[in-house]
Amino acid sequence: MLIASGNGITLEGGTPDEARGACPPVAIVSPGYFEAMGIRVSGRTPDWAGMNAGDGAMVVSRAFADHHWPGQDPIGKGVRGNGTTPPFYRVVGVAEDVRGKGLDAPPIEIVYFPVKPIEGAPLWGSPSHAYVVVRSSSAPTTALSNAVTGV
Repeated sequence: MLIASGNGITLEGGTPDEARGACPPVAIVSPGYFEAMGIRVSGRTPDWAGMNAGDGAMVVSRAFADHHWPGQDPIGKGVRGNGTTPPFYRVVGVAEDVRGKGLDAPPIEIVYFPVKPIEGAPLWGSPSHAYVVVRSSSAPTTALSNAVTGV
């Protein structure tokens, strides 16, 4: 998972003022991220076949969906990062809310873009850091850590 924060996004059909105002945290994720993190998603999550085909499938948090499309089904809505013109990524799922600022803080609005951008809609420049998320139900922590780090 790569994190980009403070980047403006554009909602398809939004006004220029709305486009400038939407700057949620952005996670750039690969297929399997939500499963590894135990985050439930209504709708579906992006898969490798669609990502390699450039389908632009993405997920938004429930807090983001409720704020930007109150009372509407967000599935199929267009979101663009790093630009204001088509093509747009398409919301295929809504993730349960996460609390990025503490358990006593309200849920954060967040958008989850695919790790592979669609043609004509690049994401942001190279990130300064990335996180690897690995989940196992049977491997001991040390063995798993050694396998991931190549030790």
